[in-house]
Amino acid sequence: MRKQLKEKLWAGICRNHPDLMFALQQKRRVDIYLDQKVSSALSTAKSLTESGYSQSVVLDICGKQLALDLGPSRYWYIVSVLSQEFESVYAGLKDSGLLLIEAVNLVSYCKPTFRALGFSAEREDDKQIYLAITGMISEYFEHQ
Repeated sequence: MRKQLKEKLWAGICRNHPDLMFALQQKRRVDIYLDQKVSSALSTAKSLTESGYSQSVVLDICGKQLALDLGPSRYWYIVSVLSQEFESVYAGLKDSGLLLIEAVNLVSYCKPTFRALGFSAEREDDKQIYLAITGMISEYFEHQ
């Protein structure tokens, strides 16, 4: 169960939080991080298993719990803003294969703004956050 949860968590991180993926790889902390996160879900997994749920249901429930702990994807938020507000930049980055790297760089650049404005699942649609991140992206490209 632990192995499957680690694999599920890592796949979710790679798909939805590539900024975290790169940071963990750079610090060589992938296994440590995954072990800590999965350990936090094992009691739930054990309880569900003892209640008679199948392994696939347990993996699904615990995987969703682990994903919720990560919060909304700042990466995909940035990509969304790029595609809506900076269409030509987005297209150029996508065509050149640099979208992933630049979006990850933008997540780091915008991190203080995300934190200051309390970016969360509840505030993902907040216009103030959208405008602030749009301004940060504009500033980022002006300095490139």
